[in-house]
Amino acid sequence: NILKERGNEAYAKANKAGGAARTRKLREAIELYGQAHAIDPDNVAVLTNRAAVHMALGRYGDAVNDCKKAVETAGRVRADAKLKARAYERMGKAELQRRDPEAALRAFEEARGVE
Repeated sequence: NILKERGNEAYAKANKAGGAARTRKLREAIELYGQAHAIDPDNVAVLTNRAAVHMALGRYGDAVNDCKKAVETAGRVRADAKLKARAYERMGKAELQRRDPEAALRAFEEARGVE
């Protein structure tokens, strides 16, 4: 089944990206998470994980963008509330790094309100 094959391929890419991130091969991790997202655009965890790697690279704007996509996707696919809350939390942390405390506070409040 083609959907199962795509899911397995996306999982393999995301798993490899996680390994790259853990060994501080951050640019490789970004690339692999991008490939996983292209295969499975409804995977919220891929976006939140890529956001974390963007943050490790100091790319806070990219992290915020991935978190926004994750929140939108989570709502559309009715993803687990923990994933949506994680996206808001990471967005808040990235906004703090961008020196936008108001945006950070909004994101943290959204994270608290996720059910």
